Amino acid sequence: MTEEPYVQYVDASKNFNLNAYDPVRETIILDEKLKDYPLAHEVILEHELKHYHLKNPLKHAWHDIKDRWRFYGSSSKAMKETRQYYRDINTEWQLKHISNLLANVLSYLATPLYIIPFIKRCLRRGEKSIRRVLTGWI
Repeated sequence: MTEEPYVQYVDASKNFNLNAYDPVRETIILDEKLKDYPLAHEVILEHELKHYHLKNPLKHAWHDIKDRWRFYGSSSKAMKETRQYYRDINTEWQLKHISNLLANVLSYLATPLYIIPFIKRCLRRGEKSIRRVLTGWI
């Protein structure tokens, strides 16, 4: 792995997943228009670089949730410019970000629904193994 991922700027008219980290290519893909918003550029690049350095999927999720709350709740100059950037590139930016936030929250809340049956299976197998061992001792 390299020290820092490659940052690639692409035209928004092409159908790319903009302002995202691509772990397969170890590349951060940013919108060319982001260069016109220096504070927003810094915020978004910092966010994606953090994804590059995080290895745990739960930490990725927590990082996204924290940054979304910061995005909506902060009144700093950088966050205002970031919100303005999203308004300028996409008229449905609020709906998109709110739906993404809800999707993130729901997916992380649903994770236990997938883990609980797995844990139950493991406990049942362990219980059977313990019974076999104990019947040999009794």
